[in-house]
Amino acid sequence: GYPIWLDDPSQNTTDRTRDLYTRLGGVGLPTTVFIGRDGVIRSSQVGELSRGVLQNRVESLLARPR
Repeated sequence: GYPIWLDDPSQNTTDRTRDLYTRLGGVGLPTTVFIGRDGVIRSSQVGELSRGVLQNRVESLLARPR
């Protein structure tokens, strides 16, 4: 499993999704950010991802030593 960021629109707070997007240097939506087991951002991709590309990127990250 892996976490997926979803902001809770029922909460009457600032837009945390926009804050996260800005901090990660997002330039378009959708943006997928790949974070290694160590919590370091390894790469990102703007635009849709095919299942194969997503699977390859995640498997590559999981194969890295801890």
